[in-house]
Amino acid sequence: MRNLRGYFFSKINLNNTDDPVRYIIKALRDLEDNFIEGFQLIDFFESGNRTIRIEILKRSPTYLLDYDEGSRSLLKRETFIFSQASFEIDFNHNILITSGGMATNAEVKTFIRRLLGNINVFPLSFNILKLYGDFQSKDWIVLLKAISIRKFNYKNGLVGRFSGQIVDTIISDEILKEYNKDILKATLELNNRFLQFDLQIFPNGAIKILADAENQEEILDYLKIDLLEDNGGRSII
Repeated sequence: MRNLRGYFFSKINLNNTDDPVRYIIKALRDLEDNFIEGFQLIDFFESGNRTIRIEILKRSPTYLLDYDEGSRSLLKRETFIFSQASFEIDFNHNILITSGGMATNAEVKTFIRRLLGNINVFPLSFNILKLYGDFQSKDWIVLLKAISIRKFNYKNGLVGRFSGQIVDTIISDEILKEYNKDILKATLELNNRFLQFDLQIFPNGAIKILADAENQEEILDYLKIDLLEDNGGRSII
């Protein structure tokens, strides 16, 4: 069964150490009782190739009104809401990849800054036209399926936000070139000899993958290379 999962890519710079993976692992191990200012560390492990994966819980206080039979009054009681987040930091590309959307990514960045202090984390911008061409050059069969445009203009008689399905793939290159700077979202269908899936790309560093659940991690591994490296394996970000 196919499901939709979102990921958020951010650029991260940790300049005060020659071995950032060991530096982060030490900071995680030094956490007292695995807690730090509203967060609990669940697990972490080094997945090889200068990459570390981390799971955390966000603990947010909230208040409920409860009726007290003894005093016959409403009492304000504190409770907590928990949300889980998982992310990885790839120091080959200096990239933070958060599973989830913008809100989860904000929580992860807060955790990292509380753990490591003043560290630079900022969104990675995707040029959708360039990525479309890059996928084509890397042995993917690529179809543009849908697009959302901020400032669509039809002969100066119709101007505004537009979202639509691509029913004639001949126009794909023309649309992407003409509106490259105004694309809000593009949906691509990608196929190679092993995988087929839909990929939604947003210019602010977010992607969503619609694929069989068992293929999601393999697809993300492919995309980390195709989104972040050129054909020679050099980082393009």
